[in-house]
Amino acid sequence: MPHAELVDRLVAKVPPAVLAPDLALLAYSAPDAFPYKCVATYLNYRTGGNAHSVALTGQGLGAPFTALLVAAAYERVGRSARSLIVTVESAEPGSAGIDSGVLLACDAGDGPLTVTDVAAFGTSGELMAGLGHLPEETLYVLGSRVAPPGRRADVHRAEAGSYCTGVWLAMARNWDDWSRSRAVIALCDTDAMTGASHLAVLRQGAA
Repeated sequence: MPHAELVDRLVAKVPPAVLAPDLALLAYSAPDAFPYKCVATYLNYRTGGNAHSVALTGQGLGAPFTALLVAAAYERVGRSARSLIVTVESAEPGSAGIDSGVLLACDAGDGPLTVTDVAAFGTSGELMAGLGHLPEETLYVLGSRVAPPGRRADVHRAEAGSYCTGVWLAMARNWDDWSRSRAVIALCDTDAMTGASHLAVLRQGAA
């Protein structure tokens, strides 16, 4: 499925009040099979037309994690108060993958969960050390290649079939429950191609 069609389907599911960002970020791992449209600009057009739009790619499944860092940097310097991060994944023809996409709406106001940490790790040892610093009540949302930090860890496994959207799909599908009931959520996945791991941590009541 073309990236633009995935954007259309995502935008159609979002209440208009959530749209109209000042920053529109498009993250993807594999090139669009129909590369005839600048989809980051199209995302801006479909969501109000007043945003600075950026595409992030060439980073494997790390692209949406980097998009969080970019959104935070724009907010920190006063260039953005409302951002959209759209991660899309088109399945290759004949593969076992699935077409998928996730839209995250972020703003500078108070909310149930705040992104407090985004990090990358080059080795499994570094990753385990990073996960080990999280509090006991953490919910770990993990890709298939990530081992839990301990036998008693509270783990939710992302569904197989997607490459860069797995943990984000899990968070989107469970947002209503998790945003009310979870104090700390750690989203983590490891790239099978590079071995690099990526982590994003969300916390209740953080500034």
